[in-house]
Amino acid sequence: MQQLIFDTTTMKAADRFDWWANEMEEKIGIACGRLEDAPYWGRLHLRSLSCLTHLDFRAQNNLAQRLRPQIRHLEWGQYFIYREMSDGARFVLNGREFVTQYGDLLIYDADASFQARSENSWRHHMWAVPKGMVDPHLPYLPRPLIMRIPSAGNAAPLAVAYIDALAGAFGELTEPDAASIADNLGRLLAIVCGGAQRDHGEALRSAKLAQAKQYLEQRLASPGLTPGRAATDLGLSLRQLHALFESGGESFTQYLRRRRLEACRAALASPSSNHQSITDIAFASGFASLPSFYRAFSAQLGMAPSDVRAGASRGLRAS
Repeated sequence: MQQLIFDTTTMKAADRFDWWANEMEEKIGIACGRLEDAPYWGRLHLRSLSCLTHLDFRAQNNLAQRLRPQIRHLEWGQYFIYREMSDGARFVLNGREFVTQYGDLLIYDADASFQARSENSWRHHMWAVPKGMVDPHLPYLPRPLIMRIPSAGNAAPLAVAYIDALAGAFGELTEPDAASIADNLGRLLAIVCGGAQRDHGEALRSAKLAQAKQYLEQRLASPGLTPGRAATDLGLSLRQLHALFESGGESFTQYLRRRRLEACRAALASPSSNHQSITDIAFASGFASLPSFYRAFSAQLGMAPSDVRAGASRGLRAS
């Protein structure tokens, strides 16, 4: 995996913008400007596999544009999937104006001209996928491809859940993973852009599973979380919910218990949780019974909760 990091936070304020603008234009093909004569900072973390690139971008007081000179300097030959993580930004994409809000997606040709600005701190994730891996799956759409997918729309939640899960796991991916994941992502984009779901079953299943896991992560602390409640909230039948998890080799109940136990272990090992009793941590992680918590913890992790806490305390004293 290739990685590239631009970070101005450790530089002198007076040097930040000139250095950032030069690096971004030369290595990424994006020209940058400033909104006003005010403090500037920026950070970009780019990670790339053979056919999949992820960018985590953060900046303050930043304008960005990719016009003919930048496109001639560095052609991407890819589609960008832009995930808004800040309050929003203003875009002009190939002459079309958009204003994004938190959670929105933009899908567009990376070699189409664009200008963008954010009024406040700006953060977004971007994925780059080769056009050749996406075009075969897309329905007929005008070119260059430019679509805004509002966060409140029906299509966005599945796509967002999938790419958020992918961002969290990107560091663990290998080259053999990249092609299948990029193909899945291309198929998911086709669905978001209006393609028939029946043609992209595996991509849809992967996205629904990611959405279900995201739903559970947000509700681990709820002892009343049942398969029936989860299925209803996710708009699935109980059978569909169980089939989603079992296709990955782990049932709904097994996944939920494992994630709760992992959350407990992390809390027990954290110095910031020293003031909490083991009982409090167990209940805060969604366990309703202490005996069942202790049995499950020992069976899955091979140690008692008190052993994890004791080990963390020894490490803290040693440091």
